[in-house]
Amino acid sequence: MLLDTLITGASVITMDPDRPTARAIGIWNGQIVGLDDEVTDLPAREQVDLRGATVLPGFIDAHSHLAWTGLAAQAANIAPCQDVDTVLGVLARAVLQSPVGGWVDAVGYDQRALGRHLSRADLDKVADGRLLRLVHVSGHACVVNSEVVKRLPVEAGSGQHPGVELDGAGEPTGLLMEEAIRFVHDLRSPYEPAALDAALQSAARICAAEGVTMCAEAGIGGTLTGAVPRPSPATSERMLPGSRCAPN
Repeated sequence: MLLDTLITGASVITMDPDRPTARAIGIWNGQIVGLDDEVTDLPAREQVDLRGATVLPGFIDAHSHLAWTGLAAQAANIAPCQDVDTVLGVLARAVLQSPVGGWVDAVGYDQRALGRHLSRADLDKVADGRLLRLVHVSGHACVVNSEVVKRLPVEAGSGQHPGVELDGAGEPTGLLMEEAIRFVHDLRSPYEPAALDAALQSAARICAAEGVTMCAEAGIGGTLTGAVPRPSPATSERMLPGSRCAPN
């Protein structure tokens, strides 16, 4: 038998109580066909010496949000920013790549690094007619600009919703927390089937690159990304409900 790949010098955690560890792995046609002395004497097209590196089985993520992961990968990332001006600079560049009236999403927002929460007044400086949303790293809050605030339902500015922060004049500051972020979800969704398909495929590649080989999607349809009239054919074929996160 000619192996495709022979991995040697590894510290393999097999999760098999009868054979908990190994040093070599034989791979043929995308499958593990043997360990240690079962494969070390076989010829291989490629041999890789891991020099003691650890090899683990693929991880299973029991609570994931694949669509969110893929959409976030396409959004502006402000996580590295340590001050307000830098955040606004990143947003200004993202605005230039979006049509007037379109949405500009940013992820990685964390007020602790900035010393305070941003407000809609901050975002208005760079929005230029776009709808801006900064998603908090917790996933439980966001900050939006005035163009978004104008579109929120009346109850958002009534003072009766604890998740909507109001300023001294009783007007929304742009910070929405917990259940109040649903107001923006409702405005932002539904996403087009093609956009969700692209997001799922992007998330699948991210999962595979990080060693996650199976996922359970914890939010389907209107809960996170809005209801859509029907799934796109590509999504139906590649991302079956409950299937592995990596595409075929």
